[in-house]
Amino acid sequence: MSGLTKPRVSSGVLGLLLVLGLAIGTAPFSAQAGSGTVEKDKDTTKALFEDGIPDDIESWAEDNGATVNAQEERIDYVRFALDSDTEGDEFLDKLRNRSDVTWANYDAFARTTLVPNDPAWPVQYGPRIIDAPEAWNKTTGDDAVRLAVLDTGVDGTHPDLDAPCGLDRGSDSNGHGTHVSGIAAAEIDNGGHIAGMAQIDLESYPVCDNNGRCRISDIALNIVEASASGVDVISMSLGGDCETDDSAFCRGLQEAIDFAWQNNVVVVAASGNDGRERDVSEPGSMDHVVAVGSVDADKNRSSFSNGGFGLDLVAAGEDVRSTVPSTSGVCGPEADLMCNLTGTSMATPHVSGLASLLRSVCPSLANDRVVDVLTDNTEDLGDGGWDRLYGYGLPNADVALTDAESRCDGSL
Repeated sequence: MSGLTKPRVSSGVLGLLLVLGLAIGTAPFSAQAGSGTVEKDKDTTKALFEDGIPDDIESWAEDNGATVNAQEERIDYVRFALDSDTEGDEFLDKLRNRSDVTWANYDAFARTTLVPNDPAWPVQYGPRIIDAPEAWNKTTGDDAVRLAVLDTGVDGTHPDLDAPCGLDRGSDSNGHGTHVSGIAAAEIDNGGHIAGMAQIDLESYPVCDNNGRCRISDIALNIVEASASGVDVISMSLGGDCETDDSAFCRGLQEAIDFAWQNNVVVVAASGNDGRERDVSEPGSMDHVVAVGSVDADKNRSSFSNGGFGLDLVAAGEDVRSTVPSTSGVCGPEADLMCNLTGTSMATPHVSGLASLLRSVCPSLANDRVVDVLTDNTEDLGDGGWDRLYGYGLPNADVALTDAESRCDGSL
């Protein structure tokens, strides 16, 4: 598993969104990922350049009816905002006709990967089914380990999250980012609401709007920024599809993930909520990403959980109790700083939290070794070995930490 280079699965028309599937308004995008529907942003384009971003790109953009509003020199990636009177297809043609442009297209949106649910579980079963309480006898985490959550933000004033968030408290008017952050890193033994997987430094990178739409260029830019800053783990409870039959919209995202991998970052993402058995959503299906699907409290695959060759692990994703702001769009006005949500969004931070625990017991463990430990120490739930519905299975946190300690000692 070292390197997590994943085979590509062709299933005809692939959509283009990273679907976060919020239980609130669907915004313009309402089709399921994989339907071929792409939520393009016709006011924004992006491009990858060969051999560096040109020095005159800002003046060139202005001359052609656009403005450079973001660029990332570490992956030669530029985003352009089009003037109100600029026709998008014409500007794209000009970009694509430049000899130094390797790819250009409209920007597009992803979504957070949760689905509508009815709260049913008054207690947390997610940490229990992966033996996290036993693992916590070895470590509950180290605040030197940095976990970056790319989502709708985080309510750092929540009593379970004010310590993990440190000084960078942030805000989250939607609630999805706060929910997944709590699963990964809510404070333990504070007399509060829930126990998070790992007591580490939680860092929020808001890439999704209040409706759960996540601009793909923002995801790529923030992956690079977080990786360059030295984070240990990136968690993305978002997903969708990046291709149609005749166009690609997510170039730059794989380059950003490759940059993270080269900087020794473990990247974890949701498999998606479309119920597909042979097609994991992007970025989970991309190289160097641990894709996480969902199971219920009885360890059965959730009907909505995407599977396929890109799937690596599964974790609790149905009726998962976690933290939300006092006013939360995803849980409604009656939530008392907690609610139950369902989706591969909820499964993902169980694994990114466990990856943070592995880095806590062995800070020198390289990212490919972390992935090996995660996928080698699992409860096999489907067909023997890897299978398309459960991947390598349900991780066992206690056994994984023992394995990480032994590898850190140099015995493996």
